[in-house]
Amino acid sequence: MIHTAEIKNELLQSILDHIDSSYMVTTNQREGLATEWQSIANADELLRIWENQAIVSVDLDYFDQTIVEVLKQMSEKEKLDFIKTSQLIWRTIEEEHLYMDPDFLEYRIRHLVYSGVFKMKGIPKNMRRYFVCLQKEE
Repeated sequence: MIHTAEIKNELLQSILDHIDSSYMVTTNQREGLATEWQSIANADELLRIWENQAIVSVDLDYFDQTIVEVLKQMSEKEKLDFIKTSQLIWRTIEEEHLYMDPDFLEYRIRHLVYSGVFKMKGIPKNMRRYFVCLQKEE
C-alpha cells in the first residue's frame, strides 16, 4: 500500500494503537530530517529515487527504457500492436515495484511519443483514452 487511504479504518486504528513510543522521532532526529528535507527541496534536480537507503538524483529519462521494455513484453504477450496507456503505466508500476505518481509515467510516455519512440492512437485527454505502440523502424 502506498497511501493510508488504502487501509481500512479498523486496520489503521489497530496499527496506530500498537505504535511503540520507542519508534517516536526525537527532537534532534526531527531537526536533522527537516534540514535534510530543506536541502532536497532547494536542489535543482527534478527527479529523485530511493536507492540503497538514500535519496538519489537521476535524469528525467531514468524510467524511459523500463517503459519501453514493459511495452515490448505486453505487445508480445498480448499479441497487440497498440496497448492502452493506462495499462502500460500500471504494468510498469507493478512489475518494477515503483512507488510513484502514475502521472509522471504518463508524462514520460508522451515524451516518448513526441520524440518518435512510440506511436499514439486515440485522444490524449487522459491515460485511458489513448493507446501506444513502438514506432516501427523503416
